[in-house]
Formats: sequence, C-alpha cells, structure tokens
Amino acid sequence: MVVAWVATKGSEPEVLGFYTLGALSISVEIGLKEWQRSSVPEIPVIFIRALGVHEEIQGMGIGKALIADAIERCIRISEQIGAFAIVLDVIDDDKFERRWKFHSDIGFKCLDDPKNKNRVYISLIKAGKNSIDADRGKNSKSS
Repeated sequence: MVVAWVATKGSEPEVLGFYTLGALSISVEIGLKEWQRSSVPEIPVIFIRALGVHEEIQGMGIGKALIADAIERCIRISEQIGAFAIVLDVIDDDKFERRWKFHSDIGFKCLDDPKNKNRVYISLIKAGKNSIDADRGKNSKSS
C-alpha cells in the first residue's frame, strides 16, 4: 500500500508535485558506525519512495516545499514508530547531478549501500534539528 501526498494550487485539480512514504529496514552492516553498535540486525527507517515535481515548474521551490513537508511528516511518524533516518534513492538519469545536489544541500548523505550506490539518508535527529533551526529563523525574521 502506498499513500501519496500531493501539492496542488488551491482548489485546482492539476498536480504540481507529490511524494510517497513507506517503511524500510537497513542492515546495520551498511554505512554508519553508530548503526553498527546496535544489537539489532536491522535499523528501521522511513523511505521516501517517490518525490516528483511537474517538469514545467521545476526550480520554483515546489520540491523544497515537498521535501520539507515529507521530513516534518517523517519526524512525527518516527515519534510513534521509532525510525532512525529518512532514506531515498536518487534517480540515475540525465538529471542525476541536479537531484544529487538538491538532496545533498538539504543534508542527505550517501548511505554507502553496496547494492544501491544512489541511496541517501538523513538522520531524523539531524532532520529535526534542521527543522527547528528553520523555524527559529522564520520566527526571528518576523520579530
């Protein structure tokens, strides 16, 4: 089962962008040393299965807004299910470099998964801190 969150303009039916989330587990043997200290064989993560923005409006901030919403939603979900990180696969096509930079600028890092070199992650602790820092920035600007 997949649930999608969709961005539209007001009540207009045209889809501007979307994302989907799912549950996933990652072997503690992949990547991070802090994961390897765990006594469990797999670490629960939240997987952004898909993230897309209509081609005609890419570069206008819709993707950033969608990923910000996805991260906020993942933080809330992790408070209920105990996930450690958010994971996604960067699509390897002619826009790969742009996509990789987009996710890297947000704070995603390569997971070093030998089966999927394009899999990236951001810890939910870091994602939560970035979210809090962004909120503080908004609040300080409005004062």
